[in-house]
Amino acid sequence: MTDLPEGFLGLVPLAVMAGVALWLTASRTGRSREPSDVRNLLILAGVAIAVQSAHFAEEWVTGFHERFPVFLGREPWSLGFFATLNLTWIVAWVLMLPLIARQVRWALFPIWFLGVGCAVNGVAHPLLALMEGRYFPGLWSSPVSGVMGVLLIARILRFTDGGSGEPPLAPAGSTFAP
Repeated sequence: MTDLPEGFLGLVPLAVMAGVALWLTASRTGRSREPSDVRNLLILAGVAIAVQSAHFAEEWVTGFHERFPVFLGREPWSLGFFATLNLTWIVAWVLMLPLIARQVRWALFPIWFLGVGCAVNGVAHPLLALMEGRYFPGLWSSPVSGVMGVLLIARILRFTDGGSGEPPLAPAGSTFAP
């Protein structure tokens, strides 16, 4: 494991979450939805983005970028790297909202990632705190993040179908409608 580039090991959980989000995007087919269904998903996604942004702010202020890599036996991440990673996802989530409003199916991938990431945060930060026997950066906001993740995942599951014969990855401009 010492041959891995510095910081790589800390990104493995993100890669796994992205894989889960990609699988959910590919395996859950879309269908035409009522405007209220779309609006409800957009509202919940917007709240989840706000909660995750607050979670990132807590991590920033309390040194997650230093403590998490060290917990894994690695060198701390630079604040620039950590900020770029998080801000890139926040921008991606916000940019997907108008595409979801237009029911562009592939736009759900980042929102699935948001839901999975929030849910994982709700479990991971308390576990990290227990393992260290003290506060771990991100702990205070992680329960709210976890609840938002579960709610967002449940909403997207209701918003999509589990296999209706539609091709798993529709072309970029396709909508949720079959």
